[in-house]
Amino acid sequence: MSMPGITTESTGADVNFLVSDHKATKGITIASGEGVMVQGQCLGLTTASGKYAKYDDAAADGTQTMVGINAQYVDTTNGDQLSTMVIHGFVTESKLTGIDAAGKVDMAGMIGFY
Repeated sequence: MSMPGITTESTGADVNFLVSDHKATKGITIASGEGVMVQGQCLGLTTASGKYAKYDDAAADGTQTMVGINAQYVDTTNGDQLSTMVIHGFVTESKLTGIDAAGKVDMAGMIGFY
């Protein structure tokens, strides 16, 4: 089954936090002002803009729900940046930035944490 904007891969574990080669990714826009985003940064979706930002369980703007994990280094200091988000796969929890218990619940069934 093919879904628009979703890529399923089973080769080339080029993302440093993945446990296996299998992953599903999605192309995204990370909002300006998020600063430097590293591989493994947990992400939420800002409701008002439709752009992705750092996941923050204490927020009330949509980013309080974890929706994926940033797969590329991007610097949003001077504007929005395109990136790739992992939405399905097995990951090394210790290599993630911003993960917490609530984020793990949000991603249950999509991300396996090891």
